Amino acid sequence: MNALLLVVTLLAAAEDKTWEDIGALGDDSASAAAIARLKAGLPKNLEPIAKALKVSGAEATLWREHGMRLCMGMTMVMGPPTPGSQLVTLLISWAKADPALAKALWARPEAVLRLIALTATARTPLGEELLESAEKDPSAPLVRKASELAMSCRTALAPAPNASALAQRADALEGKSGQLMSCETASEAPTMASQLDGRDVVVASWGQNNFKSYIKLKSGHHLGTGCATEVYKLLVAKGRYVPALLIPTLGEHANVTERSTAAELAQRDFDKFDAEAQKKVSTALLAQGYSAPKGGVKVNLPEDVRFTSPDQLIAAVRQGDARAKDAIQQRWRCRGFQLNEEVALLGWVSTKENADAAVAVAKSCKEGAPGAIAALARMKDPRAFELLPLAMEDTFGLEVLGRTLREIWTVQWADAVKAQRAHKNYERLARATGLEK
Repeated sequence: MNALLLVVTLLAAAEDKTWEDIGALGDDSASAAAIARLKAGLPKNLEPIAKALKVSGAEATLWREHGMRLCMGMTMVMGPPTPGSQLVTLLISWAKADPALAKALWARPEAVLRLIALTATARTPLGEELLESAEKDPSAPLVRKASELAMSCRTALAPAPNASALAQRADALEGKSGQLMSCETASEAPTMASQLDGRDVVVASWGQNNFKSYIKLKSGHHLGTGCATEVYKLLVAKGRYVPALLIPTLGEHANVTERSTAAELAQRDFDKFDAEAQKKVSTALLAQGYSAPKGGVKVNLPEDVRFTSPDQLIAAVRQGDARAKDAIQQRWRCRGFQLNEEVALLGWVSTKENADAAVAVAKSCKEGAPGAIAALARMKDPRAFELLPLAMEDTFGLEVLGRTLREIWTVQWADAVKAQRAHKNYERLARATGLEK
């Protein structure tokens, strides 16, 4: 065998062995030895490793979770463990402990390996060094993504030490030098207000981490709620009213002082908002115990109150809506994501109190009636027969009722089910009970 063929054969065999070791990660009996071989083979085996990560879908997961991991210093990949996710976890752990490996990962052309290097070195001098090297890299999307994620840490847990530098670096690559992507303090508000002036301000999300509240805009900007109210005031001075900057601050995530400031501004400028914003502002103010603005909009509950937010219900109660209190009681009776399964369990504890509770659910909750009838049927409560038509309206809950009826099947129940033949969901119940195949 000539020398070239020998080298090619040995390389192919080595790559096959790497694939075999990656596949063994999910096997407890072989995993320890496979992990040891994978680590010993670094960095020579990075090419097959990158291919495996691409095939396993770990690259997409890593991008999705990178922000949380960057801010929190996590190494574990969330979700069910797979060979791909275990491989990511191992590489991050090894690169954290071995700067040379982190540099080797960053030097690779595969984005997934470079992202692992960024994650492993996040918030360290080496991480800054790697990102500085990206200035010479034409791959702007990678550094842009890294900068946005680093910026999110400023409003999430603690300031990323290189966040501003990252933003400037990424903006320079895209020809937008000087952009401020995050604003926490009043001193930063003028710059942020200047950048947001003249462009749509659309809130993508808001929340609280480590007792710090934030608003994230669809443009990628992050604003602390305190900064948001300052930016709002600066935009008002220019004749522009942006209630989107106040509404999140009126919610439970902001601190009391920030919320009070936002409430005062919302009440003062209420007439300047469009109708949709007025509805949201009225709901938020009332829900937090503030008085409704003069001429405030009435909060109207939808016909189906199951999907009404607690804030809407509180606001409606405070405005004297006659339906609001009934809606609150109905939500309490019809609570839970598996109401059919949960109420059906009452059938195993046959008491008058439980039977009456099942009747109340059957009469009040469309998505709960089949489970309630199942409970009554198991208790041999005659009300199950008269309430059966109510269960027919819940298309997807009839399986729960059918399961119970199969166990306690009688001629009387066969007649009762057949009596529903005209209903559109009859076939589904008949099959669930075994009455029809």
